[in-house]
Amino acid sequence: MKKKLYYFLIFIEYTVVLLSISLLLYGIAMLSYDNQNKGRVFLFLQHESDPRIIKDIGQFEEIESRLSHLDNCKYYEIYIQPIHQNVFGSKDQEVIQAIQISENVQEDFKLNLAEGRKFSKSDFSISENKIPVILGHNFSDLLHVGDSFIAEYLFDEYEFEVIGILQPHPGVDVINGIYFLDDRIIMPSFWISNDSCVTDGIKIHYANKTSGKIETDERNAPEVLEEIQDIIEDTPAGEYSVNSSSLDYNIKSFLGLSIRTIVILNFVIICITSLLLLKTLKKLGSFSFKEGVGLLVLDLLACFLVLEVMEVIGIYFGIHSSKLVTILSAVYPMVLTSIRPGIR
Repeated sequence: MKKKLYYFLIFIEYTVVLLSISLLLYGIAMLSYDNQNKGRVFLFLQHESDPRIIKDIGQFEEIESRLSHLDNCKYYEIYIQPIHQNVFGSKDQEVIQAIQISENVQEDFKLNLAEGRKFSKSDFSISENKIPVILGHNFSDLLHVGDSFIAEYLFDEYEFEVIGILQPHPGVDVINGIYFLDDRIIMPSFWISNDSCVTDGIKIHYANKTSGKIETDERNAPEVLEEIQDIIEDTPAGEYSVNSSSLDYNIKSFLGLSIRTIVILNFVIICITSLLLLKTLKKLGSFSFKEGVGLLVLDLLACFLVLEVMEVIGIYFGIHSSKLVTILSAVYPMVLTSIRPGIR
């Protein structure tokens, strides 16, 4: 009975130490990521409803206007929506990756050109099915400034006119990481000047215009987030979601603790739990080979449990957790087990 209690305690200690190691390593990785942002917080908006059922596209225009005039932040229209081009001699279509951006993106994200020109203010309003585009550098051998091509964007056919070509290796930071532009087509996040041209595709495009990125700082983030919530809750344009890219801000909002504090706490927990584990193993005494295999099974069970817990934490806080980190962490309890007391 006493041995069973020791095995139960060992399983709990294995689990705690594994979870603490995983959180410690993720915390260090998150600190590194947040340090790159230097206190900035990025909020991402996403239109979640079907925009085709919206009758008045002026509702999207109102949201975009309110977002653009928020204090203590910058609103960037950045959205990834591909275009499609018919393959010669085939019914198939080639998917060409494209990104739609607002005027302030090309300056603030330092999109420098190898040739041609950047988007001008007039490029962000179109009156006919002709859209100016800037090409990623990998297109420079295929198309040149002044060339044009026909392709489909959101179910509608447009003529795309090349006005510029980017220098190599630029990128913009979107919700799921850096989006490199070498093999992408850059489009203006345009308005239409003729409301009679409204199609389902234009409605989706306008919903995308209001699914952008807001840059602020940790001090102003709560107020900006509250203002954004007011905007998206009041609108008849459908449902929106808003997420933050700052892990430190997300965790502080939920736990009231910074990532740095959590890292320190987990280090302390690892040290204390390791000592308790060694003490429990000492009380258990020497064990047979069969019992050693049992301890290994307990370690694997603890590893599986921690993997599931980390998965839940990852989903809640938006952490892209690596299962390999937790699996490799499972070596540590076995090292402690081999130190004391040994196999008889």
